[in-house]
Amino acid sequence: IKPGATAPDDFSAPAFPGATTCTMTCHTVSADGSTIISGGDVMGGSFNLLTNTPIYDTGGAAGSAQKRLWSNSALSPNGKYVVENGNPNVPGPPGNQPGMYNTADGSLVANSGLDALTLGSPSFSADGTKLAYVDLGSGALSSFAFDLKNAKVGASTPLVPVGTGAAVQWPSVSPDA
Repeated sequence: IKPGATAPDDFSAPAFPGATTCTMTCHTVSADGSTIISGGDVMGGSFNLLTNTPIYDTGGAAGSAQKRLWSNSALSPNGKYVVENGNPNVPGPPGNQPGMYNTADGSLVANSGLDALTLGSPSFSADGTKLAYVDLGSGALSSFAFDLKNAKVGASTPLVPVGTGAAVQWPSVSPDA
């Protein structure tokens, strides 16, 4: 919504002319404002918010599991990397592939430290130094130190164990990481 506007803009309408369903659904915007990822109806993949153009399409028909791979995923602060959400407790279905992916072409980022890991509800810190997530094995809120320049995680640190009768969901990281 532009300052002073009385209604929101559909910024994606020019990029997807003729779309008859919701263009983007469950999405994440990069901290620098350059990129949005969506896992949804017409747009599944990455979209450049600065040029108002699609970057990468995950493929598949509108609303398909392939189109929804990046639903509710983590997006690095610079908009270059995505970590899929493998949490089975969220609607979607979201993707649940292990690893980290390039938003430019959907390729796997090799040797990121996440190559064989599937994370629940991942979330990057705005400064790119942390990646919070729900450990799908233990249910604990955990985090990785993250090296944004080299796209690699460090050791995992458990932060909060799962409570009695309560699941940890949707972590976010404070502005100071």
